Amino acid sequence: MIIKLYEDNPNPREILEIVKILKDGGVIVYPTDTLYAFGCDITNAKAVEKICAIKNIDPVKMPLSFVCSNISHVSNYSFIDNKLFKILKSCLPGPWIPEWQRGPRWLHRWQRCRCGPRAETSDRF
Repeated sequence: MIIKLYEDNPNPREILEIVKILKDGGVIVYPTDTLYAFGCDITNAKAVEKICAIKNIDPVKMPLSFVCSNISHVSNYSFIDNKLFKILKSCLPGPWIPEWQRGPRWLHRWQRCRCGPRAETSDRF
């Protein structure tokens, strides 16, 4: 299924359909500030596994990244003290993706999985 969502005038019904796909464990493709990316509900292990299968990657060997709306949102998934917050604030948004050896609890399913929350530069999120 292809749903085109236009940034200037998004159709609310199409947004609801995309949300339903995500909630049902589906995978979407969306534009980022550099190119396109696969997206899913990061709290749904089966959906994350689908993306790993599509990209033919092992999440233990290849870090996963996920989009956050801002640096404060990153702190929902990782512990960020004041020193780290200042470092992140100086380099995000931007081309950097900080990497944690242990990501959110739901990623521990893959044991040594690494993750990198990305603060997006677009206001789409």
